[in-house]
Amino acid sequence: MATPPSLPNADSSDDIIVRALQIPREKLPVQVHWNQTTAFSSTIEQDGAAFFMRCAFKTTDTAWLRKAIDGAPNYASTRFAASMILMTHAGCYRPRAGTLQKVSINQVEVPVDLIDRGTMFEQTLSKYAPDATLTLAQTYDPAITQRLFDSEATHNRFRLPNDLGAFRIAMCLVQRQPKLATRFVHASTDRELQRGLTQTLLIEGRACLGNTQRVTIDPVYLRAYVAEAFYRWVVAARGVDSLIPAG
Repeated sequence: MATPPSLPNADSSDDIIVRALQIPREKLPVQVHWNQTTAFSSTIEQDGAAFFMRCAFKTTDTAWLRKAIDGAPNYASTRFAASMILMTHAGCYRPRAGTLQKVSINQVEVPVDLIDRGTMFEQTLSKYAPDATLTLAQTYDPAITQRLFDSEATHNRFRLPNDLGAFRIAMCLVQRQPKLATRFVHASTDRELQRGLTQTLLIEGRACLGNTQRVTIDPVYLRAYVAEAFYRWVVAARGVDSLIPAG
């Protein structure tokens, strides 16, 4: 009798997680497919956004950053603050891969400018909370979860339905797999490692997907949502309003 493939988990080494990509999809509890329609252009877009944000964050006003990161998504002041960061750092050259369009994450459509927002969260975590971690004890602590749910009820009031649906999936993934999510947001830029962690996160957190057996995603967009969800969980776990210092 053939031995079933050994699936990686939160305690697996990076090598095992990367090699998980080599396991035939039909042998996995969730068949994770990459969205080939957007994967190439979004990867270029992500690289350009990361290059730009690393430069911009060296001199970005923290007041603008707090509004862009901690403000309610789609709220006018939140979008204005993010725009100000982009406009006032035009000297930080950034290549653009394409025009604005909509992409799909597990059949949920989201705008392409999500890459900018996701990259802002990644850079915020890298600069202001490089040691941020989450554990199951935190994500299932009644006080922390209640604090999170109370804040998110107000925080997400302007999200569009599709955007909110994708964000809720990411919030669930972080809650169920906080250790993997921690590795995911702090992972190196190695593409194979990131995709291995993406696959493992979705397989181990498959209950968040309604126990579907097949999912097609663009890993760049999933990473953007998970980075934001991880940030919101860390804020709740620490009992603060923001990870960005005031002033």
